[in-house]
Amino acid sequence: MNWILHRLCKNPNISRYYYKNINQCVGIFLKKYLRKFEY
Repeated sequence: MNWILHRLCKNPNISRYYYKNINQCVGIFLKKYLRKFEY
Protein backbone atom coordinates (compact mmCIF):
# COMPACT_ATOMS: atom_id res chain seq x y z
CA MET A 1 0.00 0.00 0.00
CA ASN A 2 3.00 2.28 0.44
CA TRP A 3 3.44 2.60 -3.30
CA ILE A 4 -0.17 3.78 -3.63
CA LEU A 5 0.35 6.50 -1.05
CA HIS A 6 3.65 7.34 -2.67
CA ARG A 7 1.99 7.89 -6.05
CA LEU A 8 -0.91 9.85 -4.56
CA CYS A 9 0.93 11.95 -2.03
CA LYS A 10 4.48 12.44 -3.25
CA ASN A 11 4.92 15.57 -5.30
CA PRO A 12 8.43 16.19 -6.71
CA ASN A 13 7.89 19.91 -6.22
CA ILE A 14 7.26 19.51 -2.48
CA SER A 15 9.27 16.37 -1.77
CA ARG A 16 10.86 18.00 1.26
CA TYR A 17 7.36 18.23 2.80
CA TYR A 18 6.39 14.67 1.88
CA TYR A 19 6.88 13.16 5.32
CA LYS A 20 5.62 16.30 6.98
CA ASN A 21 2.26 16.10 5.20
CA ILE A 22 1.93 12.32 4.75
CA ASN A 23 -0.53 12.00 7.64
CA GLN A 24 -2.87 14.57 6.12
CA CYS A 25 -2.65 12.92 2.72
CA VAL A 26 -3.31 9.47 4.18
CA GLY A 27 -6.32 10.85 6.04
CA ILE A 28 -7.79 12.32 2.87
CA PHE A 29 -7.06 9.11 0.96
CA LEU A 30 -8.72 6.93 3.58
CA LYS A 31 -11.81 9.15 3.66
CA LYS A 32 -12.22 8.89 -0.11
CA TYR A 33 -11.49 5.15 -0.03
CA LEU A 34 -13.92 4.38 2.79
CA ARG A 35 -16.74 6.35 1.16
CA LYS A 36 -16.87 3.70 -1.56
CA PHE A 37 -17.81 1.14 1.08
CA GLU A 38 -20.37 3.11 3.05
CA TYR A 39 -23.67 1.30 3.36
